[in-house]
Amino acid sequence: MDMVLDRVGRPGIVLAVIGLELFNGLMGTVSGLLFLAAPSGELMGLDAELLEGLPVGDFFLVGLFLLIAFGICPFIVSWGLITRSELDLARLLKKLSIRHWAWTGALVISGLEVAWMCVEVILIGIFSFTYVWLIVQMLIVVVLCFGGVRRYYA
Repeated sequence: MDMVLDRVGRPGIVLAVIGLELFNGLMGTVSGLLFLAAPSGELMGLDAELLEGLPVGDFFLVGLFLLIAFGICPFIVSWGLITRSELDLARLLKKLSIRHWAWTGALVISGLEVAWMCVEVILIGIFSFTYVWLIVQMLIVVVLCFGGVRRYYA
């Protein structure tokens, strides 16, 4: 079965994983910046009472983590997915998989996001957005597993 290719020879499904990862980075960046701008959580519609009993007094560290881990890192991975360039900093990811480091990085980030959501649910409860974000992460994993995507990043 022939695959639909874009102008640079990428299977169309590869564009889906690139788009999802860019969306991941955008949401992580926006969330992180909103927490950094208002560590009380008010810009995110959260009450600081959610933090009672936790070792942090506000959402500043959460914002910093979201910005770096789920904002900047997905953008770096997106760059790798788009260009298939090598990155010296990604040597560990190369050792984890036979695929390109960006493919592995996208999988690792989605796994970390799911783990983050599990901890979040345990510590502060579940929000409707948690379900949506879980679906996005699972969609990324499913698309990464498509044969055309795996072959493109082999």
